[in-house]
Amino acid sequence: MEVLREHRGKKYIQLTEPEDVDRFVIDEVGSASFSLLYDLGIPDYVKTFKTWLRKFPRPIFIICAVHKEILGWVYGEEWTEYALDGEPVYVLRTIETAVEDRGRGIGYRLLLLMAEETPGYLITKPINERARKFFLENEFLDKDSLESPSINLQSYPGYLILPPYKKRKLIADVDEYFD
Repeated sequence: MEVLREHRGKKYIQLTEPEDVDRFVIDEVGSASFSLLYDLGIPDYVKTFKTWLRKFPRPIFIICAVHKEILGWVYGEEWTEYALDGEPVYVLRTIETAVEDRGRGIGYRLLLLMAEETPGYLITKPINERARKFFLENEFLDKDSLESPSINLQSYPGYLILPPYKKRKLIADVDEYFD
């Protein structure tokens, strides 16, 4: 577990071991409200987070927390194939901010940290139009808008791509968003 950044009393922490999840509160009465995994038919956040952290190679799992309460999280992992230009590819699988904390920049900061922690390309498949808009506003490109994409996503409809040059632009001022 490593604290990557802080902002106004919130810590952005990369979890690396399943046991790290036990240090935080999520999905309990009175804690932050999450629904993404439930909507996907996954009933237990804690078990899911621990399962993800048991994978090899280790995924990138970053949370935003105040004291022991998780307010948001982002999860990504290495893609099975490299880009045609030899760069590695990471897929941002999910990102979620607690309902009551949306609109406060937590999701954006989590995206910045995911971009900072991953070399090469970052791809994602938004699950709804609101998510798609979020990613497109933050330098991601629609794979269908690229003349000759470096990543073959023909069998993966709906994916968006954050190429390395766009990623550098996104994270150029990252320090401004943290204390």
